[in-house]
Amino acid sequence: MNPIQKIKDQAKPLGITMTAVCAQAGIHQSQASRWLKGRARPLYESVAALELALAELIAAKHPAGPGPEHAEEVQTGTT
Repeated sequence: MNPIQKIKDQAKPLGITMTAVCAQAGIHQSQASRWLKGRARPLYESVAALELALAELIAAKHPAGPGPEHAEEVQTGTT
């Protein structure tokens, strides 16, 4: 699976947009769109930055954790 799609799939059920994840990571959203569409391949560092940004946004939105209704999604990256 595309690692950017995995991040998007983890963010969506938590109400976090890819625009927000990209802004937090300092990555232009249009670049993430190219990665999602397969027009370019992200560097490992870019994927790591997006994963960290998502974790930070989740922590800010859910200080005590995302809650039991999303626990499996966060652990497995599935929805």
